[in-house]
Amino acid sequence: MSDENKGDQSVSGASRLVITGVTDAGRSTIVSDGPTAVVYGSPFVTAAALWEAEKLPPQPGGNHHPVLHKDFAPHTGARVFLSTFPPQSQWADNPEMVREVLAAAGMEPEGDRPPGFHATDTIDIQTVVDGEIYCLTDEKEVLLTQGDTIIMNGIQHAWINRSDKPATVLATMIANPVRNA
Repeated sequence: MSDENKGDQSVSGASRLVITGVTDAGRSTIVSDGPTAVVYGSPFVTAAALWEAEKLPPQPGGNHHPVLHKDFAPHTGARVFLSTFPPQSQWADNPEMVREVLAAAGMEPEGDRPPGFHATDTIDIQTVVDGEIYCLTDEKEVLLTQGDTIIMNGIQHAWINRSDKPATVLATMIANPVRNA
């Protein structure tokens, strides 16, 4: 990982990232073993990029080290993140800041939705690793707890941690060519 990716914010459970690959002789190996870099940090979510592929399917043993991108979601290929959401009580008093942070990451809400709502041109597969978090949609919300998985396909949504402890979510985001067309 390049130095530009190194962050000083923590993501629960994301202290080490080991990436495998293939040598020039075609033998499997460990190509990287080091700290996980925070690539996106804000008062309401901190994300560590774990893996990415610019196109699918990825080449075996290719360089899939995560790098810093202007937009959080991939426009092609896939990205895997480990994100930690602090309790809502730690940031809820500043909804305009939430809107600004999402806009800077390329995820602005459509219409008059509340701050925090956003959509990406991706299929998202997200599993709660620790804690609990609510996923809000336009019409419903659902409480997700450790082990629960939600799959979204480019919908407007927001994440709210109403508990008093951080929630950690493993997310795989796959670019959706239909929405990116």
